[in-house]
Amino acid sequence: MAVVNQVFIMTFTPAAIPQSELVGFTRMFSDRLAAKDAVFAGLVAQMGKGVKVDISAQLHSTTMHTPQVMQNTLAGWMKNMNQSFNPQYGVNFFVHAMKDPKGMENYVLFYFLLK
Repeated sequence: MAVVNQVFIMTFTPAAIPQSELVGFTRMFSDRLAAKDAVFAGLVAQMGKGVKVDISAQLHSTTMHTPQVMQNTLAGWMKNMNQSFNPQYGVNFFVHAMKDPKGMENYVLFYFLLK
């Protein structure tokens, strides 16, 4: 199995999430996706071992944010951080979506830099 070097998480939500709630919010998505995806679960299991995690929160607009636009937004963030971005879905790039209690879609993109 690949070794996780760093994790980049980007959220797309219809309402702003306070910074104090962002880690818990992304952990909820991570836990639910890990229950469905063994590869993702294996990568997430490494996150507590000194792996740096960066999180960016974006407001989601259904008229603007298509899956491709969300991925391109993540790519732009990676470029601004001088990080390479070579997403391979199901290997180092994962997406999870859920509706909130108001029925609004929330998306979280996970990108793992692997050694």
